[in-house]
Amino acid sequence: MPIHRAGSKQLKEIKQLKSRRGSLVLSALLGLTLLWTFFSVQKVIARHKPLPSQLRAQTQANQLSDHLAAMDFHPGQTWRDTDGDTMQAHGGGVIYHEGVSYWYGENKAGSTYTAYSLGYSPPRVDVIGVSVYSSTDFVRWTYEGLALKGGTHPDIDPSMVLERPKVIHNRQTGKFIMWMHIDTADYELARTGVAVSDSPIGPFQYQGSFRPHGQQSRDFTVYADTDSGMGYLAYSSENNRVMHISALTPDYTHVTSTYTRLFVNMAREAPAMFKYKGVFLVATSGCTGWEPNKLEVFWTRDPLGDWKSLGNPCTGGSDLENAFTFFSQPNFVMAVPEHPGSFVFMADQWDPEDLSASRYVWLPMWVDDNADAQHDAEVSAWTHLNPFSSTRTVAPVVVEVRWYDAWSMSHLSMNQTSRQTQQQDLKAMSVDSHRGQVKQLPY
Repeated sequence: MPIHRAGSKQLKEIKQLKSRRGSLVLSALLGLTLLWTFFSVQKVIARHKPLPSQLRAQTQANQLSDHLAAMDFHPGQTWRDTDGDTMQAHGGGVIYHEGVSYWYGENKAGSTYTAYSLGYSPPRVDVIGVSVYSSTDFVRWTYEGLALKGGTHPDIDPSMVLERPKVIHNRQTGKFIMWMHIDTADYELARTGVAVSDSPIGPFQYQGSFRPHGQQSRDFTVYADTDSGMGYLAYSSENNRVMHISALTPDYTHVTSTYTRLFVNMAREAPAMFKYKGVFLVATSGCTGWEPNKLEVFWTRDPLGDWKSLGNPCTGGSDLENAFTFFSQPNFVMAVPEHPGSFVFMADQWDPEDLSASRYVWLPMWVDDNADAQHDAEVSAWTHLNPFSSTRTVAPVVVEVRWYDAWSMSHLSMNQTSRQTQQQDLKAMSVDSHRGQVKQLPY
């Protein structure tokens, strides 16, 4: 065989060998690459795979979300009636009559604007009227229409101010009496208006307005004491520096000559009166316009007598939330017949930019007997006999308004011990699902 052919054959075999070796090397490199990629992916997966504690945290977070969603009340959230419309019952109150509850309030389903271009001009909505809703469970409310329509009297012309309507039932006459704050757009009129109806859903017939005892009357409430039959009107007066309480006439449509001045120079407004075991209480706010401030509750055994402070009953939120009444203003305290000693604290979260969008804050309120008051009674005899001792008045009750992101009427049946236990349980359920750590929410 010619030499050049032999060399060519060997060269060809060498190239084929190198090619096979190259393929093996490439295969090996590819295999190593795939192996490295596999373990890298597994490492990434392992790094991002939830730990058992994180899985538990997520499960607890889901349970808490479901737990809250199942509750009846969600304070500060949009509340809709049975037709799906946003409820318009601002600054109002509730009465209970023949198994049905009726919720009255300002209908502000209009445009928010300021009446004057110069100086301070409070936001307003033209008077539409007073809405009334009915319910048998305090949760689902049916719109019954306007119990009192605006524009039917000069006092309630659209250009006027109609605020904080309250209705009480007179058992002697069978009439339903609506009281309201009547004012001009500059809040200089400061009068109280009255309307009367034979039915809780109206129509209410407007009777006119007046200044009780010739004094200014702005933020107010009315209260009918079912034990004595007496009616009371509490209102912010004297440029909102002093609160007055007047006794009502037997038909609840006017005031008698009897009244008292209280909270002098304390600038309290938005009163909401209620009663527990012979003790009258009133929740009040400070005077800061549409902005929230600290709630303060007072007590007495005689509405026309001396009142003493119980301080701020708000708890369950942050220090700031408690100090500013959960960014709301009280409008009413509703007694719940099925839960004696428990109440629903009703308040408004005002939106000065859009008053129609202002939301409602309903929270459980408990009034408990004060153990210190019993001790005080036991030593009172010795105190009076000892000329060197100082007398003091211990409040007979303690009041608590507690924040919940969501709650149900069953909460009202809890005593102090069970409330504390539930508080601990809810904090334990509140978790940070991203870090798997317990997170304390404002309950």
